[in-house]
Parts: sequence; C-alpha cells; structure tokens
Amino acid sequence: MVYVFKDLLGKKFSSCRPNFLDRMQLNRRSQIDLDEQKMCNQKKRNICKKQAICLIEVSYTANLLSYIRHTLIEKEFLKEVKN
Repeated sequence: MVYVFKDLLGKKFSSCRPNFLDRMQLNRRSQIDLDEQKMCNQKKRNICKKQAICLIEVSYTANLLSYIRHTLIEKEFLKEVKN
C-alpha cells in the first residue's frame, strides 16, 4: 500500500512503527484477536486525531489505487486531474 501513496504524491512513505503510536504499525498485517485489533485501531484513530495526522483507513475489499486517490482528493492532499 505504501507504493500507492508514493506514486500519487511523489513522496517517500515507509512502513514503520512510530513512537507517537506506541510502536504500533500503521499498516498492520498480523493475525491477532479481532477485539484486540479493534482496540488497536481505535487507539490509532485517537492518537492520530490528537496529533492532527490524517489517518486513511482502507478496507481490505477496496481497490487501493482508486480509493486512496479519491480520499486524497477529497481531503485536498491531491488535485483532481480532469481528462
């Protein structure tokens, strides 16, 4: 997923466990208990909101490129390209 942001915004993004998220990974992929996952997700939302960080959550069923492009345009991080 990191490559989609790099391609759309022309900036480098890396998968990481930032200190401000208590070392939780932004793009978590491991299989853990659903309740624990929900708690971690809510904690990330709360922390990102307090830090004024735009957290884009992507459903596993979404088309990555089109969903992220649409969200970045909606949040005014990316200008819409008209054909």
